[in-house]
Amino acid sequence: MRDSLQEEVRKMIDMGVIEPSNSPYSSPVVLVPKPDGTKRFCVDYRKLNKVTTYEAEPMQTMTEIFSELSNDKYFSRIDLTKGYWQVEMTQSAKEKTAFVTPDGLWQFKTMPFGLTLRESGLTARPSKCEIGFTKLEFLGHTVGNGKLGPKQSTLDKIKNAPKPETKTQVRSFLGLTGYYRDYIPNYSALVAPLSDLTRKGSPNRVIWGSAQDKAFNDLKQALISPPLLRLPDVNKQFVLRTDASDVGIGAVLLQEHEGELFPVAYASRKLLERERNYSVIERECLGLVWAVQKFHVYLYGSEFVLQTDHEPLTYLNRAKLLNSRIMRWALVLQEYRFRLESIKGKYNVGADYMSRILVRRLTGTGVTSAEFFGVHPGGSHPWDTNVESNWTSGNGFAPDQVTGYQPTRENPDIVVGDARRSEQLRKEPRAGTRR
Repeated sequence: MRDSLQEEVRKMIDMGVIEPSNSPYSSPVVLVPKPDGTKRFCVDYRKLNKVTTYEAEPMQTMTEIFSELSNDKYFSRIDLTKGYWQVEMTQSAKEKTAFVTPDGLWQFKTMPFGLTLRESGLTARPSKCEIGFTKLEFLGHTVGNGKLGPKQSTLDKIKNAPKPETKTQVRSFLGLTGYYRDYIPNYSALVAPLSDLTRKGSPNRVIWGSAQDKAFNDLKQALISPPLLRLPDVNKQFVLRTDASDVGIGAVLLQEHEGELFPVAYASRKLLERERNYSVIERECLGLVWAVQKFHVYLYGSEFVLQTDHEPLTYLNRAKLLNSRIMRWALVLQEYRFRLESIKGKYNVGADYMSRILVRRLTGTGVTSAEFFGVHPGGSHPWDTNVESNWTSGNGFAPDQVTGYQPTRENPDIVVGDARRSEQLRKEPRAGTRR
């Protein structure tokens, strides 16, 4: 152990990372075994951290980072080996990093942890650098071609995950899948039978029934071949659609690309017990307000399109003086600028059905009512297979393989502020529809 420690100290001296010290500070050294059998040199700075004053520094969220990549064609990833050691410190800070070994007291010249600062600048590790790729794994996702997909290695873990037997194992599985919930419409409703197993007071050894088995398999299938999302473009207008049911609320955020609408993200959550007692119109209001807040980072400060039935907004405006809860919701919406586009009554798709039509090429006279409301004979979607295989193989996408759905006068299922078309719809026979 001492030989390993002396070797690490010698290496750091040769690289100009540490120097002898007479500092009043002293922290212990720990050698942590690595998978390859070597030792990682670490200094235990826990006591120093307790008396350190931290400066608050805002960091970009993953959502904000992805929104900056929508128009990029090539991606590179550079690993600065032991990057901390490439940042030089002030003299007063150096003294505080002092650590003790059997051979004496040393202090860092650069920030502890992490390759040395060369005269030519920062040093990267070539074996961990990827330059000029059209598609790249980044922050647990696959980014490229203006699209966002889950990381394949994580999908493989989900696919091969065994059936959980304890509460802890259920939480672990839901933690793994929950990272990709933005890809799955009505994720919260889909996982409800599983999340119910983790409730306080439920047995540690889970009671697994048919509902849990179905949810487990459906969730795996949904994540193995999820609908691809478009990378958000903050320079384009967003379209928000919301939906509410007896057990949950959901939303889909869309953007236009080459004249058609594509999903940017899905969001959903279960209703709380008290929220399930709300009236239908109140649940719709809740879903609307929650969705706007959920996508705040995209919607705040710029005008977006809110596609919904007029009723929730009319109700908010009418009841805000009679109900404190409605008043709070109305005040939330006042912070946002949006243009209302009406989706009339039963022709409202609902955010939970959007995934079934947004990644399909719809041509000719338009989508049928059965397709529009999520009824697909046979339940198979050949385009899903094409999308997934092309994405994972890196072959890219032809325009006729992945497109969105843009409602037009030829596709009249969505009525946007056109009374004449609405009147025509009432006269036309419609088959296979359901709410």
